[in-house]
Amino acid sequence: MMHRTQMRVRSGRARVGIAAWAGWCIALTGGAYAQGQKPDSQKVEEALGRVQRWQHDQRDPIEQVHDVRLLAQAGATAGIPTLKQEFAVTTDTWLKLVIAGALVRLGDRDAVYWDFLADEAKKALENDAPPFFILDSEGNVVPGQGQFPAEFVAWAKAHNLEPAVAAQNQIYELPMPFVYLAETGDPRGRELLRMGLKSRNSMIQSFAVRGLAKLQDKESIPLIIEAAKTSPRYMTVQFGKSLLFFDDPQAQSAAETFISDKRRIEELRRLIREHGADPFLY
Repeated sequence: MMHRTQMRVRSGRARVGIAAWAGWCIALTGGAYAQGQKPDSQKVEEALGRVQRWQHDQRDPIEQVHDVRLLAQAGATAGIPTLKQEFAVTTDTWLKLVIAGALVRLGDRDAVYWDFLADEAKKALENDAPPFFILDSEGNVVPGQGQFPAEFVAWAKAHNLEPAVAAQNQIYELPMPFVYLAETGDPRGRELLRMGLKSRNSMIQSFAVRGLAKLQDKESIPLIIEAAKTSPRYMTVQFGKSLLFFDDPQAQSAAETFISDKRRIEELRRLIREHGADPFLY
């Protein structure tokens, strides 16, 4: 069953493009706090209060997701009991993923939460849909206006899906377990993240490389560079940005070949020096 929040997002005529992709990246990760700073303590307390009243108050699903992510970002372990209780009873896949990721980030060692994230990520990796962007000869995205590559249209029809709906699934549903696993920074996810570099889904690739950067998994640097070299141009900047988070000369040098805007490189390096190397905060 389609997630009820996603049903709102998809209302109206479905269209897919880079803007939608970038917007959903932000929505999935809940946005970044200003320059990597911790959330405001008052907002954390307010979020904790709302979470602890979940059993009694009518709940907005988007607000729930935001509050859970806020508590995880702040390290608010006081929310753990309520989050564990909600995980056990909710049938909302998105909320369940967010809670599982938050509990791992908050240090809960019950394997059920990590196992849920890993199992859902493995399912996402099994998806064999071809890319849904039309690319020009240089690997840049051509504005589709609702049009998709012939290979993707054929794949969608083979799976009894309208191409627009199938494309929306590739953006809004498939990457969800991967982003919440990747941002935990848990080393148990290393192999799954490496597998994500090979995914045909651009968003999974994007979150996988950020997850490996958060882990500071230097052994993955050659894998990231190779993936960037074989990816279309619109993805190489994503790989380059993640490589900047590695304290490694090979990664830094490769990043400069993938990002043409040198001022952008220096600005990101400054933020990393000042606020830390967590790519999910920028």
